[in-house]
Amino acid sequence: MPSGLVSVMFSLATIFNAINARIFFGEKVNQRTVYIGIIGATGLLLLFWHDLTVSFDKKIVWGICWEATGTLFFSFGNMMSRLNTSHGVPPIIANAWGMGIGAFVLLGIAVINGSTFSIPNSVSYIWALLYLSVVGSVMGFSTYLLMVARLGSDRATYATVLFPVVALVLLTFFEGYEWHITALTGLVLTIVGNLVMFAKWRNKAS
Repeated sequence: MPSGLVSVMFSLATIFNAINARIFFGEKVNQRTVYIGIIGATGLLLLFWHDLTVSFDKKIVWGICWEATGTLFFSFGNMMSRLNTSHGVPPIIANAWGMGIGAFVLLGIAVINGSTFSIPNSVSYIWALLYLSVVGSVMGFSTYLLMVARLGSDRATYATVLFPVVALVLLTFFEGYEWHITALTGLVLTIVGNLVMFAKWRNKAS
């Protein structure tokens, strides 16, 4: 599954957050959110239309399922962050505990599976590892959780509106992604849905 499309699917977090906020915090899901969810889902369907119909690949289907599941769990993390904040737990502390527990769980799975541990002797690999662990994970998620604490899980997630644009530009240049009319239409619908969702909050604030 192309990495840029993973980022586009991550925009489902906006919809998952609205639904989970209703389930866990009793917040109302208005009709506008439902309509925007339909627009976004249609956009994602069109974005993957070529891979699902013209050149069907079961690996793409599995990739979509795993990505949707991962985004759902990301939304659950947003809800937990809101709950922690309401109990006075600082986002930085919660992030440290979450990453620590996650690391030990992954270590346990690796040991059970008999996986071997090795680090490639490559400078580019080391720099990439440091960037992803320090900047992309620790700093990135800590900053995001601070946004959740200050703005709420629903509004903070709208920062992901730029993810598809940046990711697909990089995908086109570095991975040679071939665009189709259905994919372009799906991308436009997905971005429009996110922008309309964001405009709702901007209008409220003005």
